This record gives sequence, structure tokens and C-alpha cells, in this order.
Amino acid sequence: MTHTNHRRGSVESLSRDYVFTTMAAKGFNVAGTGERMKKFYEIVMKYDPVFVGDAAKGNQLTIGVKAMLENSDDRTIGHAVFRDADTVAAVIKDLIDAGFDRSVVVSGLFDRVEECCKKAGIHPPHTIEFSLGTWGKTEKLAPMEELEVMTMCGHAQVPAALVRHMAEQVKAGRLTAEEAGLKLGHQCTCGIFNVARAAELVAAMAARA
Repeated sequence: MTHTNHRRGSVESLSRDYVFTTMAAKGFNVAGTGERMKKFYEIVMKYDPVFVGDAAKGNQLTIGVKAMLENSDDRTIGHAVFRDADTVAAVIKDLIDAGFDRSVVVSGLFDRVEECCKKAGIHPPHTIEFSLGTWGKTEKLAPMEELEVMTMCGHAQVPAALVRHMAEQVKAGRLTAEEAGLKLGHQCTCGIFNVARAAELVAAMAARA
């Protein structure tokens, strides 16, 4: 899964952005995955994630956490977003201790994620994927301050115009930054969007405008 690989931002900002993705391997262990995914959601919810979702059905704002727990099936692709490395390490360890046996990918800064794996007893990591950036006519891209928000939705469901609009609404006092973050997160079906980080970024945009 590579849709969490292309997030933009400073080291400081990205150090508060970690995404878990879990799913079955088609043709190998699909049967019984629904029950495993219920366990995944039960575990991650203990650690107060800022966002969760099921790529097959929707995120916590569109279908709700209860539906994810009750309606997980073999097609479920689970996601959870966290804000600090210590919590990430604890979640990894808890999944291991629970015998969770489906593929789990953790996205974030390489050194921070590797340290989390060490703390959880996994070293070296099984696989490492990374983005080579954007090639071609990069001058056509949105400004970096907008890309930082947009790239937190790996399927490009958060457009630049909406990010700018949210910043304008925050500057005008019509929305809080937290409300803007949730409105943006609503667009990200998978649930990999970091609504707390989005609130910080939008607030910074509003302050500069």
C-alpha cells in the first residue's frame, strides 16, 4: 500500500503524523480477516487515534467507529492515524502480543518508525517503501502549504481549492481550525487523513493570509 507514502512537510510537522494500514493478502489469507480487523480496531481505539477508517467503506466521520467494529469483513482495509512515536510503538507491540496476523504497514519518518519497531521487538523492519517525490512539470503543483494538507489523502480527494477555502473560513472566524480539519478529513474515504495536523496547517495558513 503506497497511498500513505507521499505526505509533504517539515520534519517537525511530520514527526506528529503516523499511519497504520492493515489488510489481507489476496489469495493467501483473506478468509477470516473480518474477525482480525475487529481486533485491529479494538486495539487501536484504546490509544485514542486522531482518525480511523476502512478503505472499503468509509472513515469515522462517514460511517462511524461502531460500524467499523461491527461490520468488518474479509475485504476490510483498516487505517488508524496517531500523533506520537511512543503511542505507535505501543500499538505495534499490542498487535504483536494479540497475535494479529495480517499485513501491517506503518507510515512516518523512517528513523522514528524504525525506533518504534525496535521498541516493539521488530528489527530490522520486514520491508521499507519510500516516495521518490514528484517528477515532471512540478510548477503546476499547488503551493507547498496546500500540498502539506492535500497529500494526507492518498487518493487526492482533498482539493487545493477546499484547503484554501478552509483557511479563509478560519481567518474570517467562521470556523475553528479544528472544525476545518474535520471538514477536510470528511473527504478522505480511507481514513488516513490526520485531522489534528490539518488543523495546525490550516491555522498557520490563515495566520499568514
